[in-house]
Amino acid sequence: MTDTAGQLAIVVLNYQDYEMSQKCVSNLLAIGVESPVFLVDNASPNASYEKLKSCFSGNKQVTVVQSDKNGGYSYGNNYGIHLAGKAGNVKYICIMNPDVILEQNFLGDLCNILSQHDDYAAISVLMFRNHRFEADKISWPIPTKRSLYRELSLLQRDCPQKFRHDVLEGSLVQTETLPGSFFIIKYEIFKQIGFFDENVFLYNEENILGIKLKQKGYKCVLDTSRYYLHNHPEYSKDKVIDRYKHEFGSILRDYRYSYMSRKYLCKAYYHRRNSGKLFLVHVMNLLMLYIKKFYIEFMYRDRRRSREKKKTQRSEKRNGNNRGNPSRRSGWQE
Repeated sequence: MTDTAGQLAIVVLNYQDYEMSQKCVSNLLAIGVESPVFLVDNASPNASYEKLKSCFSGNKQVTVVQSDKNGGYSYGNNYGIHLAGKAGNVKYICIMNPDVILEQNFLGDLCNILSQHDDYAAISVLMFRNHRFEADKISWPIPTKRSLYRELSLLQRDCPQKFRHDVLEGSLVQTETLPGSFFIIKYEIFKQIGFFDENVFLYNEENILGIKLKQKGYKCVLDTSRYYLHNHPEYSKDKVIDRYKHEFGSILRDYRYSYMSRKYLCKAYYHRRNSGKLFLVHVMNLLMLYIKKFYIEFMYRDRRRSREKKKTQRSEKRNGNNRGNPSRRSGWQE
């Protein structure tokens, strides 16, 4: 094991999808990653923990543990980080989502970049998301007082802020935030800022991390010469329609996580500025979600009636042909 490999610990957080997590960790082993991997099952209600435990039993490089509760992204990752910190001489922590795949082992190179600069706190690389390159999903500016509430609006989702990156050296550029799906951070700096803020269940973890690092005078860095694959699930048009008809509760739940985390961000890091405007945007978003639900149900009803009508017409046409042809009706042939 190289010096860098011994100083890096990788945390992968699983929730219910043990097959994806197994594929992620197995891929790390296949490309020659020698660093210890802490695979945390975030109190999944299915048999994920038992499946993963069985899969990597006997592999000393992979530690499979289960958190005592599903406290969200921040809680689950912190659970793994604390275990990694107790395990040994850890200088770097790699946070990796289970839907991330690396085609090459460049983890040591990223650690070396961080080691050469005291003010570099965290680093990531380019992301190809479902075979597409989306710049605004890799890094974005820390929210301003105005964008704090504008970004929550469902009307603004397709209008990301413009953001320029300052080139530091070579392929390295400075940014204010890094994607929570994959990054490496210095352990002592992470510890200094209190690791992930566990007051948010899901969403805005990257914004909070960027704010805390910037307050301490540290930089986030993006290496544009390397990339990773992020196989994030996407919904087809038919799946979206089906979710609004049959899983609207889960849509409201996911949106609630988004709003509550943004509300906490406003309260804790912006001294409640624009909290009133944030609430108004929240009310508008709920109204839009319900309007979309009723619209889809209405349109889907008409589409279903149309399909049933065409099916009936085809059936009547076949029956009519059978009545006009005795041999087809009886099945008798000469």
